[in-house]
Order: sequence, then C-alpha cells, then structure tokens
Amino acid sequence: MLQVLRRSQRWILWVVIFLIGGAFVFFLGSGGGSPFGPSAQVAVAVGDRQFDFRDLDRVRERQVQEYRRALGDAFDPSAAADYLDQLAAQSLMQLAILADEAERLGLRVGPEEMREYLRGIPGGTGPDGRIDRDTWTQHAEREYGSVVRFEAALREDLLARKTSRLIEESISLSDAEVRDVLRHQQEQVEVAYVAIDPAALRADLQVEDAEVEVLLTADLPRVQAAYEARKSEFDQPEQVRARHVLIRIASDEGLDAKRAETEARAKAEQAAARIRGGEAFEKVAAQVSEDPGSKNAGGDLGFFSRGKMVAAFEEAAFSLEPGKVSDPVKTLYGFHVIRVEEKRPAKVIPFDEAKRALAREILLDEKAGQAADALVEKLLAAVREGRSLVEAARERGLTLSRPDPLRRRGDGVIPGLGTSREALAAVFALSAEQPIPPKAFQIDGKRVLFQRTGGSSPSDADLAPRLAEARAEMLQQRRAQLESAWIDARRDEFEKAGDLVFNLAARRDRE
Repeated sequence: MLQVLRRSQRWILWVVIFLIGGAFVFFLGSGGGSPFGPSAQVAVAVGDRQFDFRDLDRVRERQVQEYRRALGDAFDPSAAADYLDQLAAQSLMQLAILADEAERLGLRVGPEEMREYLRGIPGGTGPDGRIDRDTWTQHAEREYGSVVRFEAALREDLLARKTSRLIEESISLSDAEVRDVLRHQQEQVEVAYVAIDPAALRADLQVEDAEVEVLLTADLPRVQAAYEARKSEFDQPEQVRARHVLIRIASDEGLDAKRAETEARAKAEQAAARIRGGEAFEKVAAQVSEDPGSKNAGGDLGFFSRGKMVAAFEEAAFSLEPGKVSDPVKTLYGFHVIRVEEKRPAKVIPFDEAKRALAREILLDEKAGQAADALVEKLLAAVREGRSLVEAARERGLTLSRPDPLRRRGDGVIPGLGTSREALAAVFALSAEQPIPPKAFQIDGKRVLFQRTGGSSPSDADLAPRLAEARAEMLQQRRAQLESAWIDARRDEFEKAGDLVFNLAARRDRE
C-alpha cells in the first residue's frame, strides 16, 4: 500500500493546490509584491523559488489526509513524521522544477487564464454551484496567510501543470504497442519440470577420510572460509543434562484446587525423599512420574540450553550442582523433582576441532552437486536422442511436476520452485519446435529442467475490450516515468549549481 501511495504523490500534489487552493484570483484579482510574501524560515529552495514551513505543512497535511483515507487507523502520522516531511519537501521541489521549466520555455499564466480555471471549480453553495467569494477569501487567509501568497502558489502550480502537459503530449502509443503489451501480460505457458535437489542425493554418497585430509592439505583456506561463514553454528551455549519426576496437579471437577496442589506437592516430596534415601532416580521416575515422554527413560531429558524449558524449571536446573536433587519445583505442568546429571559450559568450538567435519560437509556438497549435474546431463542426452523430458524422467524414477499455467512476472517467481528471471524468460521463449531448453536452471539450490507442454496467447479480438483502459494506464505510466527522469535530471543540475536546498533539520532544531 505504501508503494502505491508513493507512486501517487504527484496526484496528491495536484489535490493540495488545485482543488483546495483554487478559486481566489477570480474574485480577488492579481496582487503585487513578492511571489511568496514575507517568508518564515526557508524549508525548501529551488533556485529563486522558496517555500517556508507553512508551505511544507500545508502540503504535508493533505498527504496525511490521503494516507488516512487509504490506511485508516493503521496509519500513525507521528511514527512517519520524518517520511511525511521528506515527501512534502519532494512535492514542493518537483512543483518548483516544473514551474521553472515552464518559464524557461517562455510559458506564462495570466490573470484571465487563472480566472478561467477557477470558474470551472464546483462544490460551492452559490447560485451557480460555485464557491462564493467570502468562503474562498477566508480559506486563503487561513491556509496561505494572505491572498497574495495564495495567488503566487496557484500561478506556480498552473505553470507546473503546463510543463507536465507538454511532457505528456510528447508521448505516443500505437494500438499495436498496446496489444503487444497486453498479449505479453496475458500469455500463459504450460510446463512440466523435473527438480533435482543435490541435498537429496547426499544420503547415497560417502567421503573417505583420505579425501578429507587431501582437502585440508590442498585448500585449507576454503575450509577456513566455510568456518567463518558458519561460525554461529560452532557457538555452543551452556547446557545441562537433567532427569525429572513430574507429578501433575489433578484437575478433576469438584476437587478443591488447593487440596489438589497440596496432594501433588506431597507426592513430589515423597519421590524426592526416596531418591535422597538411596533409590535409583530411574526407578522412581519409571514408577511415579507422569511425564510419558521421559518416564520410560528414567526421567532423562537429555542436554538442553537456556530458553528450551519453562522458566522455573530452567532456573532450578541451571542452578543445581551435578548429582544434587531439587525440592519440588512448580510449573504450569505440575511439580518436578530434578537432578542434574552433567553440565557443559558455554564455548566456541575452535577451527581445529571443527575443520574435519567442515571439510567432509564441503566434499559431500561438492559430490552431491556433481551427481545432480550428471543426472541432468543424462536427461538432456535422452532428450537429444528424441525422447521427451517426461519419458526420460519416468525412466529414471524421477518426480515430474506439472504446476498451474505460468504467467510472466517481473519478479521472476515460479510458484513451487522459487525465483529465477532467467528461467521464466527461457520458458516463455520455448515453442512446439523447441519445447525443452538446452540447459538446466539453478533455482533455490535445485537443478531444474523444463518442458513446454502447451500454452495460450490471446487474439486481437480477446484484447479489444481492454485496449482503451490499457492505453490510458500505459500513457500514465510512461508520462510518470518520463517526468520523473526529467525532474531527476533537472534536480541534479540545480544541486550541482548549489541552487537546491532542503532545510528540514531546521524544524527539528526549533522543536
């Protein structure tokens, strides 16, 4: 949603000045003096054109209203304050650049042109449905501080609009171009594919100790680089291995809750006493523990680090010395009797200790990749001999996938596989004469071979109902792209000449 609103910021700018600021000159005439009147501290300056914080706030407030209409309660102006200031400043900068270009081209806005524009603004309570003079006068003084400041703002905006119209008129678009774009968007292709995952081939591969030693001797830096890239895996946190006996608190209807807790605690204390009296923890756990996951293992929970157990249990386990038995510890599961068997301090496994395991992993990955490539080559060889990919995959017991028809996407996403602009473009280049690409594509670690099995492309008659709407959308998009590129170029010129100022920090200094 934010991206859509960012793209619409020029439309918001027109709303701000044209519709809200509109109809004053028709009633009030053209005033003299400085175009922007007595100026407070400058917020934005482009050449001789300056905007103070009142101008910035006026544009910013209209943008806030647009965001609220689009996002409702999800929009928080205070959280987006800096962004809103920047967006308003950009809008003022664009307005000034467009107006400046209009003057450079010799374009002008006279009083009669302004009056003619204002005559067309509806929404008032007057006899002709127009906004009456008193209402606009009050609004001008409230929003702009004076009629003169409003007239200057309106004149600037009409100048900017003329430049924008010239840019728009420079764009041409034929019916053939529109049809080509629409056909490109609506074309579909049906495919079958085989995805070979090297990770799935690792189980059938082996790496000999001698191969590990060769890698460590011949290319130790490669193993060291893998260690650095995966260093977090070798950061071993503090761990304990513990056993427990769990006594649950009965929750039968009609049973007093306090009494149930007292009885459960008593059972836990009896279990602890038996263990302290010399009975094997494993035997007591097997007889009385109510944890089905551990009782048959003598209450053994294995090694665990912090954050794996509920807080009270974890605090007791990590504070106990090995071999000690805890008093009953209450958690949401009931009462626990805990004994810590062993503790492992936190440590980082050093490279010398990890290097052989890492080297083995590197070699396994390498062999798995080679096995996947070899399998791809066998499939391609079968295709070159005249068999289809479908046949070749079935002969080797490989899974063949048939996704829903694919459409062109700018992000290159292929549902069920991942992202590859190259692969998606290649799929749409396939034909009945050449239904299989000459290579596999690597997508999300897999080797993927495609075969085109069908497709559809809309006819001119299918596209006809969408031509007018698509033309308008494409013209608007091209106008926006051309105008944006042109504004960026002019902005760079002002910036290099030292004639572009953004002074938003002054607001923060004052606050």
